[in-house]
Amino acid sequence: FMRRTLRRADEEGATAVVFDIHTPGGAAWETSDLMMNEMANLHVPSFAFVNSKAMSAGALISVATDGIYMKPVAAIGAAALVSGDGSTIDEEMRKKIESAYDAFVRSVVKKKGHNLDVVRAMMFSKQEYEFGEVKVPMGGLLTLTAEEAVADYDGKPLLARGLVESVEELIAKEGFEGVPITHAKPTGLEKLAYWVKYLSPFLI
Repeated sequence: FMRRTLRRADEEGATAVVFDIHTPGGAAWETSDLMMNEMANLHVPSFAFVNSKAMSAGALISVATDGIYMKPVAAIGAAALVSGDGSTIDEEMRKKIESAYDAFVRSVVKKKGHNLDVVRAMMFSKQEYEFGEVKVPMGGLLTLTAEEAVADYDGKPLLARGLVESVEELIAKEGFEGVPITHAKPTGLEKLAYWVKYLSPFLI
């Protein structure tokens, strides 16, 4: 669904793509594939509207866009890699996965102009970080409130460009006011696949 939607945006010459994000997270490798390929190669500007929460994979999709806006009461972060079933990942395997993921994220985040240390503080817990009044202790993970995300750090916002209440307000702030909005919707087969994914354990 995401790939089809982004291809359509490019093919039809969209003014921009806005991700309306409200999620606790998702699958790591699918997220990295989306970031490294479809989102990194998108020819039109992209923006994330953090509509209350962008946790884990939601935070990483947000930093793969050209600009992030947040609802006034919202949070973004806590993007450490965990196993799908909640079990502990072997230490050597964790090193391999984190090293690969760090490279994926590093290449995309630098291209989009976000603060790489902020993203790393969301993903990795083996280092202390300090961003003005926002401090992350050793062993902790960074999750930013909306106010923290837009706070000034070294002369520019720490992560997000501003606070907005809606996609329409985001579009207006970016100078696209009056541009018609097309809401991407999954096809019937995509909806079916979504439900089959969650019902598959019972079907088996």
